[in-house]
Amino acid sequence: MININKTVQYTLISVGGLLMTSSAVYGANLNLDWNNTTFVAGGLNQTFSVGQGEVNLQFSLKNGSSFASFERVSTPRLTQTLTGTNPGVSLHLQRKPSTDQNNRGSIELKTSFLRYNKSIVKGLTFDIFDIDRSANLPTSGTPNPSTWQDRVIVKGFLGGNEVTPTFTIFDTNNVRKVGDFTLDGIRNVGNTANGGNVRVSFADSIDSFILTFTDNPSLVTTTSPSSHGIGIGSMSFQTVPEPSMMSGLLLFGFLGLAGSKKKSSN
Repeated sequence: MININKTVQYTLISVGGLLMTSSAVYGANLNLDWNNTTFVAGGLNQTFSVGQGEVNLQFSLKNGSSFASFERVSTPRLTQTLTGTNPGVSLHLQRKPSTDQNNRGSIELKTSFLRYNKSIVKGLTFDIFDIDRSANLPTSGTPNPSTWQDRVIVKGFLGGNEVTPTFTIFDTNNVRKVGDFTLDGIRNVGNTANGGNVRVSFADSIDSFILTFTDNPSLVTTTSPSSHGIGIGSMSFQTVPEPSMMSGLLLFGFLGLAGSKKKSSN
């Protein structure tokens, strides 16, 4: 005779084990949420605890480019200015380009994921706000005079090897993808509009990424370029579980399933 209580008990164990196994395979879902984070304005090297690990942001200034203040406060800093219609805050980078017409310089942001299993994360996703240009780029002929043009380059890395991101451009009339890693603002977009926004995601695992904020020198026609900014949204990602956790939960799940089948046959 089948013992219904034991069958149910073992079935619950097997299902519970398999559910935990599924969670272990995909890891924890984490979020570096700027709305719940303290960021020191003007700080160029900051680390944030997220889950069991840390996210480090390190800024470098290249070839004469520099950070500019916004509303009399040094950037990088958190503001509600460059977020489109998103009601939250973003990490505001206000950049002063170099006056060298052949090299406008850049701001480089390296984001590293630390103290996670192998320092690897999966499924990283974040938004970049307000990629645009001071003057609209005509469809043909000579470009309109422009004092700045946002160019953003994003590259992921895993063990020193490049990982290509996926760009979801909100409005291709305003932002153009140039190759695998580069985005150009080609029209002027208001700070509170979504037309200059792009979602960046990585389907593959990474241990870091580098975001470079610069100008397209061929489209900036003045010797005195103006400061301009972009916003970087909150970052969501998934951890990779420890191998010992995966193997233990797999064993637990399969033993529970085997026990369920054995009891059901009695």
